[in-house]
Amino acid sequence: MSTAARIRLSNPFPGLRPFREEEEYLFFGRESQVDGMVDKFAAKRFLAVVGSSGSGKSSLVNCGLRPALRRGVMARAGSVWQMAQFRPGGDPINAMARALAEPGVLFRGLDVGAESLEGMVEATLEMSNLGVVDLFEQAQLESRSNLLLIVDQFEELFRYRALQDSPSSQELNRTDERAVAFVNLLLEAGRSEKPIYVVLTMRSDFLGDCARFSGLPEAVNEGQYLVPRLTRDERRAAITGPIAVGGGEISPVLLSRLVNDVGDNPDQLSILQHALNRTWAQWQRERGGSEPISLSHYEAIGTMAHALDQHAERAFAELVTERQQKICEVVFQALTDKGSDARGIRRPTDFATLSAIAGASPAEVAEVLEVFRKPSRSFLMPPTPEALQSGTIIDISHESLMRVWNRLKDWVDREAESAAQFRRLAQNAGLHARGAAGLMTDPELSVMLQWQQTWQPNAAWAERYHDGFEQALFFLEQSRNARDATLLLEKEESRLALRRARGVSAVFALAFVVALGLAIYAFVQRSRAIVEHTARTQSEALNQVQKKLIATEARAKAESDALNAKLSDSLKLTEEARKQAEASNERATKEAERATRNAQLFISAMQAQAAVQRAANVQLDKAAVLQRDTDAKKDTATLDRDKKDLEAARESWQELSADAARKSEQAFAIMGAVRIIAANQISRSDLFDVSSGSLVTATSPLRNPTDMFNGTRGSAERATVFADGKPIDTTHWIEWRTKADVTVKSVAIFAAHDQVRFRRAFSNFKLFARKQNKWVEIAQYTPSLPYGGSCTTNPCLPPAVKFQPGTVLAACVNVNAPVAASEFRAEFVQAVSALEGFSGPRVLQLDGYRKRDCSN
Repeated sequence: MSTAARIRLSNPFPGLRPFREEEEYLFFGRESQVDGMVDKFAAKRFLAVVGSSGSGKSSLVNCGLRPALRRGVMARAGSVWQMAQFRPGGDPINAMARALAEPGVLFRGLDVGAESLEGMVEATLEMSNLGVVDLFEQAQLESRSNLLLIVDQFEELFRYRALQDSPSSQELNRTDERAVAFVNLLLEAGRSEKPIYVVLTMRSDFLGDCARFSGLPEAVNEGQYLVPRLTRDERRAAITGPIAVGGGEISPVLLSRLVNDVGDNPDQLSILQHALNRTWAQWQRERGGSEPISLSHYEAIGTMAHALDQHAERAFAELVTERQQKICEVVFQALTDKGSDARGIRRPTDFATLSAIAGASPAEVAEVLEVFRKPSRSFLMPPTPEALQSGTIIDISHESLMRVWNRLKDWVDREAESAAQFRRLAQNAGLHARGAAGLMTDPELSVMLQWQQTWQPNAAWAERYHDGFEQALFFLEQSRNARDATLLLEKEESRLALRRARGVSAVFALAFVVALGLAIYAFVQRSRAIVEHTARTQSEALNQVQKKLIATEARAKAESDALNAKLSDSLKLTEEARKQAEASNERATKEAERATRNAQLFISAMQAQAAVQRAANVQLDKAAVLQRDTDAKKDTATLDRDKKDLEAARESWQELSADAARKSEQAFAIMGAVRIIAANQISRSDLFDVSSGSLVTATSPLRNPTDMFNGTRGSAERATVFADGKPIDTTHWIEWRTKADVTVKSVAIFAAHDQVRFRRAFSNFKLFARKQNKWVEIAQYTPSLPYGGSCTTNPCLPPAVKFQPGTVLAACVNVNAPVAASEFRAEFVQAVSALEGFSGPRVLQLDGYRKRDCSN
């Protein structure tokens, strides 16, 4: 196919909206589900297609069931079908009447207007529960004709009952009565002898709501078809089928990525269709359809995780004015419902009502809607080019837009908060009108006034949540006037109080002047008396001064003696501090020397690993030489020499590997505050010994009874062996309790190999103590290489035991932050490789010590 021809290919993916019946040729991967649905429908003329949001219920009915019935797959019913499909909306009986009155469904050639026919049909439906049956008989259809009623989004029936809830019991009863009448019409149609068939599509999380209507749970149970998940092959067909029909190709890498991204979550199917729609468009823009659709096209649109949110944001960015953006916000808030149902559901609304809620002209609202109705988006229904009339129902194409578009989620949350504010205001207004409550006061009044200023609600918006909008606003205005009047009165009272305070101040000022004159006279008289008194007491004061000087000299001598004594003590303390400093310097020198040794140890380990790598390269070179000489058919002597060189290189590599393993183990032991100890250092009286009162309280699955706390009785045959057959990274654990609180400062681990393990028994060890009902990690150790300390020739446990095959890990782990506790837990993480198999850790002994470095 030429490039020009490919560019003209139409996009085979519908995006968020469901597949239509005429798009059956693009519907793949559901063939087995269609067969199962037809079999269920043939046995029972009432079918409830149930599934989670996004599982493809509507598409399955549109492109699966409807075409199959028209082809005569259900042989008993034949192939002549009259089909009426609708959604319950706010008035389910009226919605059914509009669908049955559509041209070509029941009546043909009647000389009445569409509105008159619709009114006649609705009147017949409201007369009795047999309204559908009566209409079928009146239609006088040709022989063997069948009528199929498809009620899409049946859960709207439950939501609109809550949405139209109001304090008016009369209105509430009317809403309930029409809902019950609608359900009875469907049930009687399915039970009648006439060839009338009923299909419902419903979200599975609303199944429990069916119990509100008598007879509906039984009918749903008998005719329920739960939409199954697509298998991986079916998901592949759903992707590759439309692409092949559209004349495109998809790379295997992208196909596998899409199948994995969908996973087993059926809710992702609608998002998958949208992502494929966007990926196809991106492919045509970039490559013009000349190459297979690849991973780069998929990632360019944001993948399934972000494609829908980014696409919706791009549409919102096309609204250039704040007025358009505000209309968009109000429209989407009106089309979603969270306040009446936390599960979230669409709220279809007619075009005229949307304009009234937005407070905008129909032209302004239509301009905003067109941005989201484009064929390349289909975020809103109906899509273009259908004209928007005052009665046109506007709806979100799929609930997934509500869950994925972050801006819309924020709008919906704010709308729910605003609706709650209005309901509270309307309820307070109703109580006040009945004399059961007073006017609002601050701070609640200020909150409500701020809400009114921010949202500027109108009657069209308010009637969706509560009646009495005008009454509520009048109540709010009354409350504000009362508050303002109160504030004005308080201000006037404050002004009068200030005037009274000024008069009192003048009186007090005059009194103050008189008092001040009297005070001056008293001060003069008091000064004269003081002069006379001073003259009399001066001679007595001189005598007292002489006595104080004598006492001061005595105190000065005593303080001098005490200061000399303190100086002597200070000299002694200085000498002691000097000695401590010298000791600290000596310790620091030793620490520096130990750090140097550790650094040299790490360098030695790294050099050993480098030597192993060089030996491995030499081994590869020798193997290459042998292969080359073998291919060249060299003489036997040359081949023997090559084999000897290869064997020598292999032996050198093995020796260097063992040396590197030993040095690396020592280095990693130092890094983890761990040191390798002798395998025969099992304590005879450690803190965890059962002889000291320790008791195992719980464990993960074991192959034999726990025995890691039995002191010197522990042996290779009596070790604690955790369960086999567990996958890598499984955490095996054991918990125990000591007789009293103990403070553990180090722990020794002795772990052995079983008959299939040749390397480490576990990849990580952790020790926990229980404090304040929480497990607190106090130590951990990650052995990185095969264990040291062979048990093949030397005794590893007292009494001497030969343990085959391999080695025993004996390591001392210091506790960084010791705590006093009586409950402990040890965890060992499964370490598995191709050589190790799936055997569990085998722990010979676990000792606790009161001091660091595993000593008591």
